[in-house]
Amino acid sequence: MTDRPIVFNIKYEILNAVSGLRIGFDIIEIDTQLVVFRSFHDDQDAIASRFEPGTYMSQGTIPPDLLKEGKYLIQMKIGIHNLRWIVTDEYALEIQITKLAGVNSAYNDSRPGIIMPKINWKTKYAH
Repeated sequence: MTDRPIVFNIKYEILNAVSGLRIGFDIIEIDTQLVVFRSFHDDQDAIASRFEPGTYMSQGTIPPDLLKEGKYLIQMKIGIHNLRWIVTDEYALEIQITKLAGVNSAYNDSRPGIIMPKINWKTKYAH
């Protein structure tokens, strides 16, 4: 687990106006080749994005304390929503998450699953 976010920037140029372009990535656990999750720049948008010609920068941030110790690929996914992929698996960055020796982690054990997020729990006396 890492106590810092993983931040990366994607810079790209749009030559012609386009609607529905999606800039995103998959996080893939290398040992199992399982997709941990997929995210796109417009996941929170209600309508499809429209880009005019120009240069853009999209920033993705993976929150801290999400991924377990291990090796992962950040694999680019760029395409036109529900039509076609422009970039898929040919662009990937390998990252390794390691537990730092001597640093207290929220979890001092090994648990099943690919991700290991810190979940906020509240417990109260209910009579």
